[in-house]
Amino acid sequence: MSPSALTSENSAIVMIDHAVGFGNVFRSHDLSLHVNNTVGLAKTAGVFGIPLVLTNGADTGPYGPLFSELRAETGDAARGREGNFINAFQTPEFAAAVESAGRRKLIMSGLLTEGCVLGTALAGLERGYEVYVAVDATAGETLETHQVAVQRMIQAGVVPVTWLPWPLSTREATPTTRRFRDSSA
Repeated sequence: MSPSALTSENSAIVMIDHAVGFGNVFRSHDLSLHVNNTVGLAKTAGVFGIPLVLTNGADTGPYGPLFSELRAETGDAARGREGNFINAFQTPEFAAAVESAGRRKLIMSGLLTEGCVLGTALAGLERGYEVYVAVDATAGETLETHQVAVQRMIQAGVVPVTWLPWPLSTREATPTTRRFRDSSA
């Protein structure tokens, strides 16, 4: 893996299945903290001009739409996918979206750690990407399944990060200008 820092020029953020239905399944993290961390990661993409690939099943599917807070931040950026794939790269639209970002370093988050995040991270490595997982914007059914999945990813070559220190550790001096929605209006 390259020792270079994660920057807006070499990284893309990939968010997988942050669906409300999974909020009833995962127990490895507090739901409100998970949602806040996930929204923070999405905002990082906008502030630093980092490509964002956001995928989720159909809103009418078994796990439903994205968390409303995440949808409010990302708008219609979600790229739905058909099928029940543990590896999102099996969906041609997802693979094309990641490829079109033109970045070799992928910072992933999602639900569930031991399912779609694990499968997609391992497939990313197989495709030659450097994969990082924001472990505090990722959650599993239990703390144990989350931790074991993270360990399995580390053993395969995935680098664990957290959503906040990572943008602070980049070598970039200033973020790009971005207007945030004014929630007080």
